[in-house]
Amino acid sequence: MISMMIENIEKHVDFERLKYCNGICQKWGQRFKTKKNEYMRTLIYIHKNPEKYKSILEQKYRSQFSKDVKHMFYAAEIEEILIKQYHAMIFKVFKVLRIPNELYETMEIDGMIAIRSAIWNYRHHESKASFSTFCYNSILMRISGGYGKIKQKRARNAKRMIIMNESDLQDFNWSIYEKKYSNIETDTLAQELENIIQKCKLNEQEGMLIRLYALRNDPKDWHRVYREKYKNPMFNGKPLSRQSVLNHLAAVQKKIYMYLRRSDNLDVAHFCKLKIKTKDWAN
Repeated sequence: MISMMIENIEKHVDFERLKYCNGICQKWGQRFKTKKNEYMRTLIYIHKNPEKYKSILEQKYRSQFSKDVKHMFYAAEIEEILIKQYHAMIFKVFKVLRIPNELYETMEIDGMIAIRSAIWNYRHHESKASFSTFCYNSILMRISGGYGKIKQKRARNAKRMIIMNESDLQDFNWSIYEKKYSNIETDTLAQELENIIQKCKLNEQEGMLIRLYALRNDPKDWHRVYREKYKNPMFNGKPLSRQSVLNHLAAVQKKIYMYLRRSDNLDVAHFCKLKIKTKDWAN
């Protein structure tokens, strides 16, 4: 629910005082050598326990710190008022950036964080921007950046579509959806698997691993034969750990993926990369 705006917000918030107090905060943030991504968190810690931070200062700065700390945290006093006041601005930015409705709930949190960041970082500046402008730009940049990351993630996921394990470690099924490939005659899963092994030029060890996995009956013990045959050269020929087998399997899957991606006979967009759940290795 969008918060109601207060008329004449200037009667409730002194923006000149906010800029002045935030300027003092910035000075001590620099004195404590605070990193940019830790700035607000550090200020909140100072607000809660000023004596602790006073004790770590050089003696010559302590007196001034005691005077300044009384005036530093006006932002903490009025942040709740301003978050409610500019809550509706988040949805205005959503419309400007054409954010899909299904992302509103998730990205509303980003907008609230942006407003709070604007409150604590609003200081005297050459541009002399009003708080409304400063807050709007803060929301716009954060929402735009967050939405850009979501779109990039969706694009990466789309590229990873290649081979689907429809039942996740139960009844393995190479599900092929591209028309050209689906027309190839394969009477059994084993024949289809051998076709893929040959096309991808897997060596004997890789072929054995993918056969054991694809044709397994026991979802927990399918790797036993592989571990008995191939030892760990790093530990005097001891059996491979189950995690090592999992890593080898992931490497083989990637090799298959890269081949199919380059193949003219397959449309990569119609496949989903095989998933492995490590919890299924549990005894």
